[in-house]
Amino acid sequence: MKHGFKNLKTGNLFLIFSVTLLIFSACNTGNKDKSYGMKELHEMGIPNTNKIWTGKEYRKTYSVLMKIKTNEPYRLPRKGSKKSGEVFDRLTNRENMAFIKNDTIPLYVRAEAILRFLGTYDDIVDIYSNILMKKQYYTPELIETYLFGLDIMQEMLILGEKINQSTNPDDVAFQEGFPTIQNFYISMLEKDLKIQLNSAEYSPKELETLCEGISASVKKNVSWLSPEQKKKLITNMQTVVDSTSSEKISAEYKKLIASLEE
Repeated sequence: MKHGFKNLKTGNLFLIFSVTLLIFSACNTGNKDKSYGMKELHEMGIPNTNKIWTGKEYRKTYSVLMKIKTNEPYRLPRKGSKKSGEVFDRLTNRENMAFIKNDTIPLYVRAEAILRFLGTYDDIVDIYSNILMKKQYYTPELIETYLFGLDIMQEMLILGEKINQSTNPDDVAFQEGFPTIQNFYISMLEKDLKIQLNSAEYSPKELETLCEGISASVKKNVSWLSPEQKKKLITNMQTVVDSTSSEKISAEYKKLIASLEE
């Protein structure tokens, strides 16, 4: 009986994936702005985009956008869209992390809040990507989200340093987690570098934009990178250099590799 139930679930999952793929394929008539307008999005439940979003607003937005993705996948809010850009801008707006600099909030409370932003980052990537497609449709949105992820990690690292210097017992309890945050950061960098190998999936300008973000991020954190972490990044950067057709990306990573090897 259990075996039969397992097969039923697998069959249903395959059916869902197949239907989603068909919807994407049928609608794929070019990367035009087919997104819903702001009035329609608000009527669906998208919160006010003129104020800072908390976890509550993000959860509501995720629910609405996942419904759109499932039923009308090419109608999600777009980066820079006159119709829906306000929603995407708010999704990845760094102002939503303003609490991280609010000194009236205890450090450990801010740490708990920023950790939840990693889940928010994963949610946005989930909304705008489709594992069934060889070429992603929402590449401008994904690139911006990857950069948003790096900014989240940067705020976590800065906060982690403050917590490491704190003698507050509640903060001290978080200090042992700092190496894990550093490793998360390295993993995100490696993932972003591997994305730059997908030259057929993203435009040269998009990949160069991601390169600029990665480079700026590494330069901010090079002082604490261990020899092993540097080696990992160098290996990944060299792979990009060997495969890219962009002179800008190649030159930037060659300079970065040289600085990491010093």
